[in-house]
Amino acid sequence: ILQIITLILFSINNVLILHIAGSEAVVEYSIAYRYIDVLAIVFTIFITPVWSASTDAFATNDIEWIRNTVRKMLIIAGIIVFFGVVMIIFSKFVFINNEQKMTEN
Repeated sequence: ILQIITLILFSINNVLILHIAGSEAVVEYSIAYRYIDVLAIVFTIFITPVWSASTDAFATNDIEWIRNTVRKMLIIAGIIVFFGVVMIIFSKFVFINNEQKMTEN
């Protein structure tokens, strides 16, 4: 059931945008979503192995390891936020170049 709910949550945006704003808006949203989603993917790559290790550390009462890992994850999150801001700043150039390429074809 969780997989079905996740599938609905990830696909409902496109359906709503299509219904409200049309198919061109869906394409624009998809491009922007994929552009920013890179950040979530990178963070997920870092955080996934930490989940089970954190559970083990909590079970063994290794609070020091948990604190050190939380600090490292906060640093990684800060770096990802920094790159997110940079991506947003340069997004005008990315999307302008993408529009020009689409109109040339």
